[in-house]
Amino acid sequence: MVMHAIIGAMKNFIPLLVLTLWLGSACLATTLQDNQIANWSFRAIADNECGYKLSVDDKVLFKGKPAAFLQSSKPHQDIARFYAAPFQDFRADEYRGKRVEFTASLKLDQVEGVSGLWFKATGNDKVVAFDNMEERAPSGTADWKKYSVVLDVPADAQILTIGVYITGGGRVWFADLALHQSPEGAVARSKEWDAKKYWRFANELRKAPANMEFTETLPDAEQLLNWSVHTSKSPSKVGIDRSMLFHGRPSAFIEQQAKNPTDFASSFQDISAANYVGKRVSLNGYLKTEGVTDWTALWMRIDSGKSVLAFDNMQDRPIRGDTEWTHHAVVLDVPANATRIRLGFMLAGSGKSWLNGAKLEIVDKSVPVTAKPGAETPIPADRHNMRPDLEFKKE
Repeated sequence: MVMHAIIGAMKNFIPLLVLTLWLGSACLATTLQDNQIANWSFRAIADNECGYKLSVDDKVLFKGKPAAFLQSSKPHQDIARFYAAPFQDFRADEYRGKRVEFTASLKLDQVEGVSGLWFKATGNDKVVAFDNMEERAPSGTADWKKYSVVLDVPADAQILTIGVYITGGGRVWFADLALHQSPEGAVARSKEWDAKKYWRFANELRKAPANMEFTETLPDAEQLLNWSVHTSKSPSKVGIDRSMLFHGRPSAFIEQQAKNPTDFASSFQDISAANYVGKRVSLNGYLKTEGVTDWTALWMRIDSGKSVLAFDNMQDRPIRGDTEWTHHAVVLDVPANATRIRLGFMLAGSGKSWLNGAKLEIVDKSVPVTAKPGAETPIPADRHNMRPDLEFKKE
């Protein structure tokens, strides 16, 4: 999702600001994650060989309209490891207190794991209703069939999420999406939410950062677990480098291979501000660079609903060129009305950057803040649609 918001007067660094205000897909992918459908976000795990594509198939029609499809890059992908779950978020206003049905028709082709629909209601950064067809999800090869997921939407729901998913290899087409108050007699099948069990569908805020030492990994994989990733349109990678050790621990890395990339790459995570309000916090760690042409940095943002309260991306102290392991910090105050903290590291321009020993710490007021004072800034991406977009438009 392209954003059009600028913090302060940082006019020369619009691409980075797009990153810092970007709240679209929260993928855990490196390179093979290809989303070509407008208004859909994309969660996935992929690596340099295995991944997924989301697009519109003009040759496969359902009721006279092109179907969307989700396809693995290889026919055989580990079903326990690889998945993709495209989705849309929208406001729950007109659905609160109602029994709501999400329906779609699916067609499967050699799906190794399972495929299905998922439907989630979130309120106050907690999942309050959820179903993913877990016990009735189809697999293998099957012709068009209509499926449905029914939830009772609680009165405290704020955001609804609908989506499709696949595990392992294969292809699934989906079409004829609909969302409506369920007919009389429809049974709601909401499951008790378990963030560890349903991690593929999780997006509620944690109380504290996770995997800051980059030791939680999948075997023989580069993914940064518990970190979201934004990779640029230029060739880029974000992940774990087990060969680059610092104090005996592996490092996270960002690499952009093009000579003059027009975008940036970043890894970040969101946490609740509840445990930090009224306090001064420091995101700090050790950074090492190789051939960075523009800059690399730690960055942190404090949000309240739809507003940015504080922000620093080290623009006034950029790290570039070739540097050895050096300690850096971003320090911000967390106001009483803060609801979320977004923290991460990024690379603009070409080169490679490593991060190790990352920490988010409460510090004494004697430690100076690193951000320049500024007015609250809107976050346009938090303005969810009132309804989902159930037609497919190719980007």
